[in-house]
Amino acid sequence: MRCGDRHAEAGAPNDGAPAEGPTRLRDARPYPDRMRRPSTRKTRKGKKIMQKLILSMALCIGLACQATAQLRPPERAQIRNLREGIVPAGSIDTTEIADDAVTPAKMGDGDYGAFTVSSGTAALDSDAGGTVAAAVASAAETKVVCESRVITFTNLTLTATDGTDEGESQKIFDFPDGALNVQLAVMNAQVVSSSGATGAVLYVACGTAAAGDDSDLTSTEADLIPKTTLDPSSSPTNAFDAILAASAIFDGTSAAKDMYFNLAIGDDAMDADVTNTVTGSVTVYYLPPVDNQ
Repeated sequence: MRCGDRHAEAGAPNDGAPAEGPTRLRDARPYPDRMRRPSTRKTRKGKKIMQKLILSMALCIGLACQATAQLRPPERAQIRNLREGIVPAGSIDTTEIADDAVTPAKMGDGDYGAFTVSSGTAALDSDAGGTVAAAVASAAETKVVCESRVITFTNLTLTATDGTDEGESQKIFDFPDGALNVQLAVMNAQVVSSSGATGAVLYVACGTAAAGDDSDLTSTEADLIPKTTLDPSSSPTNAFDAILAASAIFDGTSAAKDMYFNLAIGDDAMDADVTNTVTGSVTVYYLPPVDNQ
């Protein structure tokens, strides 16, 4: 049989009647070529994408929780301080502070505690951490506000007499009675010296004791604002800008501590009396003193 005859036999019956079925496989589809039945493949693909997104979100949340759990106690305290609006004293701009308006950072992982002795069982009412060791001790949480004082100098005058080493002082502040914790002290002043100062060394500082009659400032003569060296021979006007490097504790239980502005100059740095005029201010931050009585 020839190829054409086979095609004729496959295309129609021998009796010439029309074919009862489709002549092509495509004609058997219930939808036209461009309107095919919606495929479930796309639906399955969309579900997989949604599952991946959900897994990714869950992973991110898990990592965030793990990172929070791994924070050290000081870091958790900083986060809690920020949430509660507590501002560390060291981060304050001193030009914008009103008196008694500073709240210090919490010590460690909690607040300052006020502790009392009582009878009965031990109790602890604080998130500062730790446990009460004795059955007769109790602890209650107390938030302490840091005191701030701004002492302003207007033509404060200290005169050094020629002929000997000179130390000059002026008491500028009386602290309250009690154990004193000075958190910070900042000096921002200018010292103008008269022409009698011919040497390059003039010491200034603030301390809890007055300066002795010598050419240096040491120990308690400079324990609030550290010793700073000025050079009045180069310029009669010198800036006195200094800061207390670390908080300091003073025992003012038997007698209240004072704050002195101190100055020292050697005799070899003068050829006449030297008048030193101070203008500016010093700001002091301290916790309310605690009396041991």
